Amino acid sequence: MSTVICPNCKASNVRRSQSHGFRERLLIMFNRKAFRCRDRGWRGLLLAPGERSTRATKQQSYVFAVILGTIMFELIVVFNFCSDQVEEIAGALLGNPK
Repeated sequence: MSTVICPNCKASNVRRSQSHGFRERLLIMFNRKAFRCRDRGWRGLLLAPGERSTRATKQQSYVFAVILGTIMFELIVVFNFCSDQVEEIAGALLGNPK
């Protein structure tokens, strides 16, 4: 594994840190890992060096496809709901209620 450099102080005295919270655990699927600088105390998420694999790439693709599909489904539902509402409001304003 290659050396991780602290983005704050540029030191190489960086170690892995435990993940905290749902956000950090979710980012593990995207090869983001929690690191802590032993010199200055900086803590943050970085791309884990040398850990890029086809498995991670497939996971990212699946997650992206699910998120994109969910957003598209929600947009279709919202658009259909809103178009009915617009027709009702326009009909009421123009004096042609359904």
